[in-house]
Amino acid sequence: YVALEPGRYRVETALRLLEPASGGAAARFDVAASRGRTIVGAMDVPAARLSQDRWNRAAITFETPDALEDVEFRVHANPAAAILIDYVELTPVLPRRTVTAATVATEIREPDRKAIENREDWP
Repeated sequence: YVALEPGRYRVETALRLLEPASGGAAARFDVAASRGRTIVGAMDVPAARLSQDRWNRAAITFETPDALEDVEFRVHANPAAAILIDYVELTPVLPRRTVTAATVATEIREPDRKAIENREDWP
């Protein structure tokens, strides 16, 4: 279990079929907090999306305004589908920001004046 601070996160897993599977969901991938009592995000992984010869990624992006305790990342395999799991990886995602060409130009051309004024090594 892990604890997460408020923020936006992406959790990714890589799966593949051990043997061919029929239609429907091969697995359910979810993010649960409070030792499984609260589902933060979930997705079904269709068997049609998975192959036997390569790893297939599935990802859930979620945002939490509050800190979360006892968070786990789970893959529930359908008993009718034999799957392999390579990894599960959690990555914090930076907040979304609208950037325009004018913003980029300003940030590149306009240095931080206070930082320049406070430098002691200027002649």
